[in-house]
Amino acid sequence: MKKALNVLILSKITGHNKNQVIVKSHLKYRLLWNFMVFCCLFFNLKISYPFVF
Repeated sequence: MKKALNVLILSKITGHNKNQVIVKSHLKYRLLWNFMVFCCLFFNLKISYPFVF
């Protein structure tokens, strides 16, 4: 939450970069989330089917 506020404050200061900053942080967050989900799925498979890997 605090980070989101910082991004908003930064975007207000820079003005024209407003959307760019938000989109960049959003994409970074999405990538991180996808990576975490993939890791969880992978480890679940590894535990369920250790002979496959």
